[in-house]
Amino acid sequence: MKNNKNKLFLNEINDSDSEESYSEFLDDWNDLFSIKNNQVKFIDLFSGIGSFHYSFKKLGWKCVMASDINESARKNYKNNYNITPLGDICDIDPKTIENYDILTAGIPCQPFSQIGKHLGFTDERGTMFYQVMKFVKHHKPTVVIIENVAALLTHDNGESFNKIKLELEKENYKVIHKLLICSDYGIPQMRKRLFIIAVKNNHKNISQINKIFDLKSMKKSQHFQNILIRILKRK
Repeated sequence: MKNNKNKLFLNEINDSDSEESYSEFLDDWNDLFSIKNNQVKFIDLFSGIGSFHYSFKKLGWKCVMASDINESARKNYKNNYNITPLGDICDIDPKTIENYDILTAGIPCQPFSQIGKHLGFTDERGTMFYQVMKFVKHHKPTVVIIENVAALLTHDNGESFNKIKLELEKENYKVIHKLLICSDYGIPQMRKRLFIIAVKNNHKNISQINKIFDLKSMKKSQHFQNILIRILKRK
């Protein structure tokens, strides 16, 4: 019964999504990266229960590998997407993974969070970024997307963020970033997340990279109270 209630809640959020907005976003992305008939492939590192996968699936993109060290998260991911994520990223050899276009990684946020110990890259979890880089260096995907807490921007006076940016730039990527607030995009939660996007410098449309964060068409107002009212009306 609990799962049914969760699905009902998620459906109410999804009902508010504009399919037209998603279509417009997909067209813009395809134009930017010259994606026409080929299906985009991605890998989902530190996948959790699959937030990136949830969105990319709507765009028709294919996940070729997911990874998370947490057993419960892997089970949920399997239930949600019929893909069994691999375990500890430290044990995965990039050579065993097929090529893909996009790499996503929700690297551990505890070392950079305001409520943590602020150990940054001296925390073992903070070093997981370098595990991401071993995939970047081997496969050289067109796009790398890293998600983390807003505090990463200011941690260690900005040095932690600069270290990530520099490592990506060393691999010939142009890097942009933006803080996004969930409530601006239909999620009834005041939560800021940092998104770092790196695109290969030799891509023919690299000069238009800033269009990635042109999300005006995706913005919408959504309130928890309105979702509850719609759920109650359906009962």
